[in-house]
Amino acid sequence: PTAAQLSAWEELRAVATGCASAHRVRLARVPTGGTRAAYAHGAREGPCVEWALDHVFYTPRTLQLAERWATLEADPESAASGLPSLSCPSDHLPVAATFAPVEPPRLAADRAAALQADVDALEARQAEARAALAATIAAEEREVAAADAATDAAAAPAAVADELASDSVGKRRRKKGGAPPSAAMQAFLRSRREREKGIKAEQRREREGFLASLDELQCDALGERVDCKPAEWAERGAAATQSG
Repeated sequence: PTAAQLSAWEELRAVATGCASAHRVRLARVPTGGTRAAYAHGAREGPCVEWALDHVFYTPRTLQLAERWATLEADPESAASGLPSLSCPSDHLPVAATFAPVEPPRLAADRAAALQADVDALEARQAEARAALAATIAAEEREVAAADAATDAAAAPAAVADELASDSVGKRRRKKGGAPPSAAMQAFLRSRREREKGIKAEQRREREGFLASLDELQCDALGERVDCKPAEWAERGAAATQSG
């Protein structure tokens, strides 16, 4: 393989590994042995060597391994002579396994109730912080708009001074006339965006920290509580719950 192909493989492997972690998929490997026997790479004569190239993975939380097919450990003749052989017409031994379903473990009722109380408290605290910021921003916007209206009224002809003194009417006139927002309003809009972005990031980090502190059973219970993947809840909060 070329360097570019190896790099692409490493990237794909990282994505696959991260996907299993993000979705909390814990896999176990069926303990098969070697499935490929041949001369060592680049060699033109024996002895043959074995590779375990074929695998079966399963989720041990919901499946219990019952039986599996034997591999080269049960066929020393093929292991010594290489594959294909008289007993196996393929250059790889087939692998197979059977499983019995098992009931996944669940969080105890008292721990589930404590978890729900913690989640409710976190969400209520974050909602309160967002509401407080929204109220502060709304009050500041009214103040800036009123100051802008007063400035416009002072500079306008007397005939329209009373009309511009009205905050709502003044906003409509400025919007209709296409005039850009004042410097004070532009500064306020930048500040509002920064603060809204800041609280969103801060609350996301808090939820991610909360999720990181949970064990596997708690994560399962959290997913049932918020009706979406725990990782989505950590990323988007109440929005993920509503869209789920």
